Amino acid sequence: MQRAISRLAGRRIRDLNVLDYGGGDGQLMQPFLQANCHCDLVDYAPHQLAGVRKIGDTLASVPADRSYDLVIASHVVEHLADPLAVVASLAERLAAGGLLYV
Repeated sequence: MQRAISRLAGRRIRDLNVLDYGGGDGQLMQPFLQANCHCDLVDYAPHQLAGVRKIGDTLASVPADRSYDLVIASHVVEHLADPLAVVASLAERLAAGGLLYV
């Protein structure tokens, strides 16, 4: 995760919009929450960490006009029926210069 932050080092960390796709309760968002980032989560888990906003259960729940500086899909794509389609959809959610961490 620190590598993802390092890749975005030219930007102020506190200004990042971060999406965790399939992140359970949002545990990976802790360093971003500590940096006052805006953290969204897409997962079927019923509960999430305080400060992490659950958008919905599926990527379809993410508003089309919403973009992210960092999208994380850690230990998720290997469980998907069509991983290429999901990765392409996640990439479409990236803001200019954003990073997709898979």
